[in-house]
Amino acid sequence: MASTLNHFASIRTPKSSQEIVSILEALAKKGKLPGFEPNGVPGLFRVDAFGMPSDYDLVAEAVGDSAGTQLRFKLVSQRKFHLIMAISIVLTIWPGMWMTDSMLRTWFRSYDFATWIWYVPLMILPLPWLWYSATRKSRIAAAAHAVEQLTTIAGSIDGEISYPPIA
Repeated sequence: MASTLNHFASIRTPKSSQEIVSILEALAKKGKLPGFEPNGVPGLFRVDAFGMPSDYDLVAEAVGDSAGTQLRFKLVSQRKFHLIMAISIVLTIWPGMWMTDSMLRTWFRSYDFATWIWYVPLMILPLPWLWYSATRKSRIAAAAHAVEQLTTIAGSIDGEISYPPIA
């Protein structure tokens, strides 16, 4: 399941949903709104929020009333990075153990030890900390880029950004 930061921010605008989408579509065609996808996604639209190493989607849901539209944004992790990393880890740990064992036995004729006993824990034990660190850094970078995206969006639709209180 994709990681989600619910209610990242809101934008209040006097424009309707259709006006918002057409304005933002024009901005995207000029290259000022990376990853913009209207209507065909969950929510009103989505834009990219670049994180390093994993990217996020900034998804907007619209609630309209007589005074205009309230856009509620949430950051949703793209699962592509996590899937690629998991597959890479699975496909490299055991072959790496065979290669390490082979090199040690070739270079040190007296080496007669079950390499997997020390190699597998050495490779697997740091993974949760590395994964957490990469995910945290990505979330921080994506949130910073999302703020830039929100500023662009709000400026183009005459909107005002509001952020939820930090708990």
